Amino acid sequence: MDEALTSAVAFATDLERVLWRYTAAYTATGLSILDRLTDGRPPLSEPELELLRGEPSVGRLQELLEVPLEHRYAARMSSGGPSELKQYREERTLLLQSVEAVYVNLTAREGERRWTRQAVAVERLSKMDDGEHDEPWSNLIVPLLHLAMQTPYEISTHLNRLPAPAGR
Repeated sequence: MDEALTSAVAFATDLERVLWRYTAAYTATGLSILDRLTDGRPPLSEPELELLRGEPSVGRLQELLEVPLEHRYAARMSSGGPSELKQYREERTLLLQSVEAVYVNLTAREGERRWTRQAVAVERLSKMDDGEHDEPWSNLIVPLLHLAMQTPYEISTHLNRLPAPAGR
């Protein structure tokens, strides 16, 4: 019975790790595209897209989450108003607090499992699971998945507000 339980836990952990990696990559890609649109920059190049294919580092994820909401969601703010912005701020605050908790938890570990803040910032969370502590992404996965699922709509909203290309 213990062997079956151990196998089930290992399978669930592996599955969650895969879900985390894809959720983080999907979110980073979506937010990067949205930032380019809101900044009026050209589309991502092939090399830039290639870099976004994998799980971002903790520091990169934090950078993407720290972009001011008014900048990213200006297209929606004119129609959604202050209540929508308040909800976005609350969700983003919780995500950033969860990222900070990752730093705190990993830098508070004892001995060889202890990370420096700089090492955490440049590493991917899926590489920091030591099997003895809770997975470092456990508090981030659900709210990040929610953000990942909402980002394509934000991109669409922004694209729909752009002027039509000449000749159409």
